[in-house]
Amino acid sequence: MVQDPHGRPAPLAPDRDARADRPRNRIMAKPVPAATRFRMSRVRRQGTEPELFVRRALRALGWPFRLHVKGLPGSPDIVLPDRRTVLLVNGCFWHGHHCKRGQLPTANETYWTKKIERNRVRDRRTQRRLRAQGWRVFTLWECRLRAWPLDRLSTWLQGLKRRRSARLPSSRPTVRRRRARQSHAPDAGGRHSRSVPVRPSSRP
Repeated sequence: MVQDPHGRPAPLAPDRDARADRPRNRIMAKPVPAATRFRMSRVRRQGTEPELFVRRALRALGWPFRLHVKGLPGSPDIVLPDRRTVLLVNGCFWHGHHCKRGQLPTANETYWTKKIERNRVRDRRTQRRLRAQGWRVFTLWECRLRAWPLDRLSTWLQGLKRRRSARLPSSRPTVRRRRARQSHAPDAGGRHSRSVPVRPSSRP
């Protein structure tokens, strides 16, 4: 009997043939085509064509801006400090836009669906955090930027002062909605009464 240095029986090594007969639960990944691998390798996170297009329009207007500020949630693409505005230049595919460029590939569709949905959830969470800090958030989609000329984008940027940040729908009712529900609550007779605020008189 084989013993270890302490005099105890040493465990027997498993038979190689027995290990070879064990079932393997490994999932083999599908081979990625060379063309797809080449396209994925050229994807950039920063300095994309749509982002460079927006930068050129901002420089033409003479507006100061900052790029990928790490101190803000999500490190937004373009920050306009003077206007307290954040511009998110999103690629249609990676951020799940409902357009032709945002269509998912047919290969590994389950994987891509879950991945893009995680990206969309992260984008919504980042926008809520930015708005909570007092920033106005605007999303510029790749398909729109590729269709717009430079003067069209410049006109859109000049109208940022008149625009409000497109807020995401909230699941909880706002204060205004709660007040409206309370004011429209039925009285004892079952009728809906609406309270009218009384304005103070300016006369003494």
